[in-house]
Amino acid sequence: MLKNRISNRERDILSLMWEANEALTAKQICDLNEDLVMSTVQTTLRNLLKNKLIEVDEIVFSGKALSRCYLPTISQEEFIVKQFESIDLQKFMTAFLGQEQKISEEEINKIEELLEQARKSE
Repeated sequence: MLKNRISNRERDILSLMWEANEALTAKQICDLNEDLVMSTVQTTLRNLLKNKLIEVDEIVFSGKALSRCYLPTISQEEFIVKQFESIDLQKFMTAFLGQEQKISEEEINKIEELLEQARKSE
């Protein structure tokens, strides 16, 4: 079950910010996706700020005007994990490991390392 629903537009803008891996102004976000309109981006950024999914990183000059640069407060992976209030981990792992896409030996080793670290931290 989803914990905090966000709109598709909010998810799109967060995805652009995660991909950029640096603070972005509203104009830079619009430049990254031609389908976005400045007023929509600004409204969406206000909503993301209100939900504490992004923060103002700094104020910069954009031409002659001052603009805010925004950064996500959460990584994409953390966001995905937090979207679910409760999940049956065993069922999740069964579904994950049973997917058609093959999991590499390297990925399996990393998962095993994480599980071993979790055992040690108990």
